[in-house]
Amino acid sequence: MPDGWVERELVEEGQTCWLRERRQEGGALSLARAFAVLPPPERLYSHLRLVYRIGPWREARLVKDGINNLWHLARESRWRPEAQRVLAAIAHRDLLELSRRGAGPFDLLAFFRPEEALFLDLETCGLSSTQPLFLVGVAFAEGADLVVRQYLARSYEEEAGVLKAVAKLLPRFSLVFSYNGRSFDHPFLRQRSLIVQEPLDWNPWHVDLLFFTRRRFGAYLPDCRLFTVSRMVLGQAREDDLPGSLVPELYHRFVAEGDWLIIEPVLRHNDADLMAMIALFQELASGAAAGPGASGTAAVAGAVGK
Repeated sequence: MPDGWVERELVEEGQTCWLRERRQEGGALSLARAFAVLPPPERLYSHLRLVYRIGPWREARLVKDGINNLWHLARESRWRPEAQRVLAAIAHRDLLELSRRGAGPFDLLAFFRPEEALFLDLETCGLSSTQPLFLVGVAFAEGADLVVRQYLARSYEEEAGVLKAVAKLLPRFSLVFSYNGRSFDHPFLRQRSLIVQEPLDWNPWHVDLLFFTRRRFGAYLPDCRLFTVSRMVLGQAREDDLPGSLVPELYHRFVAEGDWLIIEPVLRHNDADLMAMIALFQELASGAAAGPGASGTAAVAGAVGK
């Protein structure tokens, strides 16, 4: 058994899979600090541009006239209906409506608590959802601890067991972080659930860290692969990491031969990706709190220039 991992067979309604779990004591505290530096939801009350037809110029004029928050704006007959709609969206935590009106993603994250967040990463047999998935890795806060779980299909037939077990866990979380998961992981997971007849009823608020990484660091990096970001932004060396292109081949060999040494590099790769996503969110959150150009951007620019 690898150090720090507890492993066992998991049975859900007659379906089996293999569960690996490790707990990092106090590991969730840094995640809580990342959430704590985010602007509070109340800051949205000063975002006059959430009201349709108010742009930067008009907002500046309104502030100059002493109308510097949505409550003030709602007293003006011209703006009252739209301002009231925005106030209602804030009060009811209508994130979709606020996002449509231009609220920043890190402003919206302030509506969540750390224990509502899940970090998700899949390992699959191909890029098409016609191929099975065999590993679902997740990380989440449980009290002060960080819990990492890996649900593994030891055979192609155990994919259904993985999906059934994951479907039981996921509804606990209303926020999911991924890396390219909006385009790949989440739709792949949903499609495979339908194919194996284990429908997934889960619609969290999704934060795809790839989008923010490209916007903040893309100009300084040769590419935005998570391996590259881990090394150049987070300073995490992953010298023995497994290229993603080899993952399906190793899994097929593992199923055929049953040798756990074959699949161990894939499990380490998945765990490293989860840890990188958590560290990347912390970096992005601190940068959002500090403002443009803050935190790791200068360090990345320097690293690329060497």
